[in-house]
Amino acid sequence: MEIDHLVQERYPSFDDALRDLDDPVSMLALFQSLPAAKTEEIGADVVNAATRFYDEFLLYIIHSQGLRKVFASIKGYYLQADIHGVPVTWLAPHQFSQKLPGEVDFKVLLTFVDFYKVMLKFVNFKLYTTNGMAYPPVMDAVASRDAVRVAALSMKQQEDSTEADDFGNNAADKDAKKAGSVFKKLRIFISREVPFGPLHLIARSGGAEVGWEGEASPFTMDDASVTHVVVDRPVEHLTIAEGKEYVQPQWLLDSFNSRIKLPIRDYAPSKVPPPHLSPFVD
Repeated sequence: MEIDHLVQERYPSFDDALRDLDDPVSMLALFQSLPAAKTEEIGADVVNAATRFYDEFLLYIIHSQGLRKVFASIKGYYLQADIHGVPVTWLAPHQFSQKLPGEVDFKVLLTFVDFYKVMLKFVNFKLYTTNGMAYPPVMDAVASRDAVRVAALSMKQQEDSTEADDFGNNAADKDAKKAGSVFKKLRIFISREVPFGPLHLIARSGGAEVGWEGEASPFTMDDASVTHVVVDRPVEHLTIAEGKEYVQPQWLLDSFNSRIKLPIRDYAPSKVPPPHLSPFVD
């Protein structure tokens, strides 16, 4: 059943859709992490669609440097972005093998997913074209084999686009500029044992270049230009190279929330890092 008209009726303006985006993004973030289960009528096409539209949304967040708050919890990663002045908050579950709970009626959830994926597709199209980017983004075949998801996507500028940075002088604009430059000029390599997706989103949103263990990575861990290596191994299991800083994943989250590069020594491998405080609580 075509539900495009239902989305248009429910959200007569683009701002209406943005203000109601929390649940759709959270739901698609959940379904992109689930295994396709015929017993629950969750087909591979549903998981693939959720993955596609969620990744496209994250690519826009990176490109627009819209990310504002990040917090790692037992449930997953709480994330908040500013999209055209509207705060959008969602929960991205940890990426590990999920066991589907029997008490959850996935038929009901799938009804919402059908609506939300059409809604997010419309939102993505509007966000991309409004910002002068061609939609959909292009998937790099080599990078896709590295299983790096959003990092395998790239945007193409439309020929008639005149997009430019428009940071102003008010508090929100100043904070946006700080968030988008906290990792500027850094080349961060993310090791295979740490969660790539959320750390890639945070590092790129903060202005860093990101590398990974894969054929399509823009640089290797041994590259002399690498400034930081994100690891989650005991120091005795690391080969420390001169000229590089080795940090635990929490350093990226705390530094992004603080809008400054925090002291490395507090997040060195094998050290107990400082308490990870939620930016969503005053």
